[in-house]
Amino acid sequence: MTWLGAAYFSAYYLLAFGFAVGLVFWAMLGAKKPFWPMMGYWLCVFYFPNASWGIVGGDGTSNFYNRGTGTFLGFSAINVYLFGMAAAVMVARLLKTVQPAKHNLGVFLWGFGLIFLFNIPIGLWLDYPFLRLVGGAGLLHVLNMILAIYIMVAILQTEKDLEWFINTFLFAAFTRALWGIARYVALGGDPANFYANFQKIDVKITFFDINDGLIATVAAFILGWRLLHGAANHSLRTRIFYGFFLMIELFIVVFSFRRSGWLGFGLAAVLFALVQRAGVRNLLLIGYAAAGAPLLVYQAFKRMASSSLMAGAGFFEKLAPDIFASGKVTADSGRFVELDAAWRSISESPVFGLGIWGEYRGFGIPELAFHRGDYSWMHSGVLHIWLKAGFVGVTLLLGLWFCYIKFVYQHAPKASVEYRGVMLAGLAGFLFMLPTWMVGTPVIEYRTMQLAALLFALPYAVYAIDQRRRLAV
Repeated sequence: MTWLGAAYFSAYYLLAFGFAVGLVFWAMLGAKKPFWPMMGYWLCVFYFPNASWGIVGGDGTSNFYNRGTGTFLGFSAINVYLFGMAAAVMVARLLKTVQPAKHNLGVFLWGFGLIFLFNIPIGLWLDYPFLRLVGGAGLLHVLNMILAIYIMVAILQTEKDLEWFINTFLFAAFTRALWGIARYVALGGDPANFYANFQKIDVKITFFDINDGLIATVAAFILGWRLLHGAANHSLRTRIFYGFFLMIELFIVVFSFRRSGWLGFGLAAVLFALVQRAGVRNLLLIGYAAAGAPLLVYQAFKRMASSSLMAGAGFFEKLAPDIFASGKVTADSGRFVELDAAWRSISESPVFGLGIWGEYRGFGIPELAFHRGDYSWMHSGVLHIWLKAGFVGVTLLLGLWFCYIKFVYQHAPKASVEYRGVMLAGLAGFLFMLPTWMVGTPVIEYRTMQLAALLFALPYAVYAIDQRRRLAV
């Protein structure tokens, strides 16, 4: 490769490395916090999809989030940028120029961090390549999630910070949704359409990446909250715009044809109803039962009924062909083949797992040919953690979830109405992603774990800002 070619392929890393070093020196020179560099970072996460999985001829691994991995130690450019922001925040904390929000997740985050760090020397001693140990198929993105939480609870400090962040998030959600709808109507939908390209299902989709459904769901929750709880503060024109905005976000989720997205959206919608006063709650629940659930069932049936591979299949098999085979749920076909193979390997070391380098035995199983020999991941975030970190890791994960939910449950009712909506929107996003944690691949995806960090950090940062605002009055 010529020096010019090397410079081109190194550009992503050099740019990110320069930003990272600059952020640290900026913090050392007395800057209070890297707020605007953080905003630029989150705009990248909001706008760039996670993978090209589902594109004909693509291998599902080439995307924005692994650019620069071949330049330095296997870390991508945006990952290096994240390291730089974390370092800058650490300096700001040491100089006491920021006051981080208090949270109850520390023991779980430290636990995951120590598991990752202790596995590195052990893996090297066992002669595993360093790049495999720090690869995305291990627990790297769990570490990245920890760093993003560390950053977010420190940088979101004031009401102005929060206003900028939420408005930027909503702007990104709105513009990305408009693009998704325009592409759906005029350009045949998302080209990363696994259903049409590989399952021969005659459907268009808005976005295949589950994170776009997550962003749409959180935005819809915030918009719905503003319509119900802030109507008196908004003009009719603003309320009409919010209603339109809400409808296009609903369109994004429904016409993604992602079953995990539909189920997750249903959980978020139930939460939205349950936190309203009795009259509104009952109306919403009746509306969900009368219109929402039938619509999703119809879409689910339409999704598979149009497949050329489903001729003669039964009702349940058309709804979930990767779960039901000949009308039965078995471990011998569909998605459960993969999970069963993973569990057989996990059961060999259930307490501590097989290490961050661990793989399950999937060779010789025809249904797992799509893995192309890579059995370091599976369609379950929980089982992925179990494979890599054992029951210890699963306990840390469940403990993190429990303490997070407990915090929002206890503190959201104490927050001001507008701040309560944002805190609950974070929990709604978490509920949206629960099905993906069960039967998806969140842990190996950079964007997914960064948005998970955002959902975890947001309630703590928002509550701290609300408390500071009240004390200042």
